[in-house]
Amino acid sequence: MPSWTPMQQAAIDQRGANILVSAAAGSGKTAVLTERVLNRILGSNGEKSIELDRFLIVTFTSAAAQEMKERITHKLSSVMNELSEETRENRDLLDYLEKQMALMPQASISTIHSFCLKTIKSYFNRLEIDPNIKVGNEAELSMMRSEILEDLMEEYLEEKNADFMALAEVYGNVQGLENLKELILDVSTFSKSTLFPEVWLKGQVKKLKTPYASINEMPWSESFKKQILSILADLNKIYDKAMALCEDHIGPILYKEAIESDQNQLKRIEYDLPLDEMIRMIQSINFVALSRKKQECDPVLKEKVKAYRDLAKEVIKGLQEDLAYVQDEKLLKQLPDVGRLMETLVHVIQAFEARYSIRKQEAGLVDYHDLEHLCLELLIEPELDEEGEVVQIHYTEVAKELSSFYKEVYIDEYQDSATRS
Repeated sequence: MPSWTPMQQAAIDQRGANILVSAAAGSGKTAVLTERVLNRILGSNGEKSIELDRFLIVTFTSAAAQEMKERITHKLSSVMNELSEETRENRDLLDYLEKQMALMPQASISTIHSFCLKTIKSYFNRLEIDPNIKVGNEAELSMMRSEILEDLMEEYLEEKNADFMALAEVYGNVQGLENLKELILDVSTFSKSTLFPEVWLKGQVKKLKTPYASINEMPWSESFKKQILSILADLNKIYDKAMALCEDHIGPILYKEAIESDQNQLKRIEYDLPLDEMIRMIQSINFVALSRKKQECDPVLKEKVKAYRDLAKEVIKGLQEDLAYVQDEKLLKQLPDVGRLMETLVHVIQAFEARYSIRKQEAGLVDYHDLEHLCLELLIEPELDEEGEVVQIHYTEVAKELSSFYKEVYIDEYQDSATRS
């Protein structure tokens, strides 16, 4: 039996709550997950056992899924080898474990996309799609997307579509429309990482077309503030290190005044401030010179303090330059024009997606985004308001059915699986 740390044991034993295990690579997260699954299959401390097929275990890769199956199989085999048939209780347990081994081929231990495909094929009649769909080769799909987009853009140019011509003038260049093509594909792909791509695209256009009196009203102001404060937090850590070196008994104590001056200016910038005030305070940061007075200190520490401060100054000056664009009044005035361009971009994306969907359907293919959204279509129904925005999400009968079937859900390498999907 492996020796688990207290934290690992807690992850194995915790019940009745959502659990997120965060630890360094190679620290045994997958082993802990496997041990927990084994305990739940066996049942322990009076708990009711859970059969293997009632778990949904999502891995990042197919290889990881196979490894997970092998780990669970090995653990089940180990338990079986330790049992004898001397008692009725042991015979019953052996029969139960043999059943679990037999369930392994159909167990839901797979990548998120394999689970989506399995669910889609199980409920294909509710989607009105061919149950024999297959995931297309990325090289084939990429060529398909490129051909469709080339044809579509050529049609717009031949028609001399005024809106498209304006879009092409801004995002094209003397070498052609390759940049615009990449933009269309990038925005289209990103939109599919949202729950409802069509709603998301329309929402972004609406945000851009709305006139704002100040940058504080912009829908991105909160995210700007969080990003700024994250940078300031990192800067404060740099200054803390510099300050600690200054205060060392052999440190450059005369540099402390300049370090303190810089850091005090940063510490006055708090989350509760409006974005424009936050930017104004950052723009007004000034740097007093490091003391030139002779001081008895370790020359290595002295150079380290200077290096820390130079790094902080470089970051602050870069931030000041970037924020100058955000603060520019022209930005607010030009947003509605950008919104109109984005509206055209969305129309092009919608036309492209419609043709791409037809081509895939004719070829009997889907891509990974299709798997995600077809599965979502089976599981949730959005409730939209009059402006087409999602106000509530309802679970479907399929979702309720799956929820009652699966007793526990595990996601190995959660951060990668969540990003991919």
